[in-house]
Amino acid sequence: MSAAFVARGGAQIIPRPAGWRPGVANPWHGRLGREELSFEHIERRLGDLAAGRIAALTGPIMRPPVLMTHGQAAVLAPLFVGAAGETRVLLTRRSARLSTHSGEVAFPGGRVDLDESLENAALREAHEEIGLPPEAVRLVGQLEPLATRMSRAAITPFVGFIHTLPALTPSPREVDRIFDVSLAELIEPECYSEEIWPLPDDVGGEFNVHVFEVEGDTVWGATGRMLHRLLSILL
Repeated sequence: MSAAFVARGGAQIIPRPAGWRPGVANPWHGRLGREELSFEHIERRLGDLAAGRIAALTGPIMRPPVLMTHGQAAVLAPLFVGAAGETRVLLTRRSARLSTHSGEVAFPGGRVDLDESLENAALREAHEEIGLPPEAVRLVGQLEPLATRMSRAAITPFVGFIHTLPALTPSPREVDRIFDVSLAELIEPECYSEEIWPLPDDVGGEFNVHVFEVEGDTVWGATGRMLHRLLSILL
């Protein structure tokens, strides 16, 4: 029996401003294969990023020029190997009852507690939000911090590998859904698109928005930027 067809995209509405335009075409399709999307390659490239052999993000068009003035936050991008041997990433859909970023797709994460390291905060939040035990995760690197215009917290993404995926349970207060998607799907032309959004007139300039239309959900915003960065360093 064939699997049921699931349409791409979710119910959330992306608040596109007037004057937005399409960005560049998919930069990965045909350039990233199974080897480049493997755990081993991802870990090597994260090491290259940490050592400065891959350039850090710079320039106003790469991300919104938001001042990171409201503390620290950390998120975990958990990767594991699927049944077919493909690298997959875990994502959540935030609860519709939350006051900020409600109903959006996100990595598990949140604010850093006083005297808590960024790494421990990412692992703790993943445990609280989806029931992922910290000991099941091997942290292999991090991406550059970023911020959203709403929270203004400095968000540090950590990439972790899960050797054996345990049973996961969403926190009813914070998470409506846990799901996963293969990195190979994310680089498909029908999945990814880039948009250029203008900033308000009193700020000026513009910035990139990265949209992934996966089966049953839409990923954009800060999480879209994190996925875009992770895939881009693999080239």
